[in-house]
Amino acid sequence: MKMKTVKVLALGCMLTSGVMAQEELNTSVLTSKKGVPILPQQGDYALGFDATPVLNFGLNAVNIMNDTGQDAEHPGYAGINQALFAKYFLQDNLAVRARLGVNTLNTTEKTFGDDPLYDGSGTPDNILLSTEKTGTSMYFLGAGLEWRRGYNRLQGYYGGEALIGFGTDRTNTSYEVSYNSDADDAGYISAGDTRTLVQNNGASLMLGLRGFVGVEYFVAPKISLGGEFGWGLGYSRQGRGKTEVESWDGSDAETVEGQGDSSSQVSLGVDQGAPALFGGNAFISLNFHF
Repeated sequence: MKMKTVKVLALGCMLTSGVMAQEELNTSVLTSKKGVPILPQQGDYALGFDATPVLNFGLNAVNIMNDTGQDAEHPGYAGINQALFAKYFLQDNLAVRARLGVNTLNTTEKTFGDDPLYDGSGTPDNILLSTEKTGTSMYFLGAGLEWRRGYNRLQGYYGGEALIGFGTDRTNTSYEVSYNSDADDAGYISAGDTRTLVQNNGASLMLGLRGFVGVEYFVAPKISLGGEFGWGLGYSRQGRGKTEVESWDGSDAETVEGQGDSSSQVSLGVDQGAPALFGGNAFISLNFHF
């Protein structure tokens, strides 16, 4: 067994034994010694978070003097990464669950260099040559039902969910030096040169169905550490993108628009079907019920 895994298990035992020492479980009514309910009940809400950062912190705490910064052992996917994950308990053993992801990233990269139209006298100016702006977005929504069963602090659950997602990816580049005869005379460009102004990869649509199973252990009243994996069917379609390319024929500049190809994909597997389309879904979670 890997040393990291041993440390994670040891940390979990330490946390659990510490809580159990403070709160003796009354198994007849599933409340703590102070009378606080341990398990979720009808009408409760729950919020879940990726527990990996907490485990990372715990591993560092075990080796605090060494400041190792090592990572916890966890599945290769993080299904609630960059998403809100919530539940509402219709009954003590039945919950409706939902996920919402709204993730966008916009970057700007500026390239500087010597002035390509430098006339050879003195030192060339360092100027802005191009500005590249890239924008990506991913939106997804998931909803499903979860059934639960178990004894005392240990609860198992299973269910199914449907997911839908939409994404875009676009890059625009502007150039400070135009394609013209001055640039040609300076040797910056020559006949046949091209450069991309717009690269739009087309919108993507993703649909998925997933069955899942998992376990939760309630380390404190209404606070649990859980693990989940599933099996899913996914479909994705990438629309036709658009490009704008500028070219120089030796005397004139011309901008030509073109269209890319479309594609589609169907996948099926253990957290590799629908889950793979949404970044994976097997995960370790920290859950709070209220």
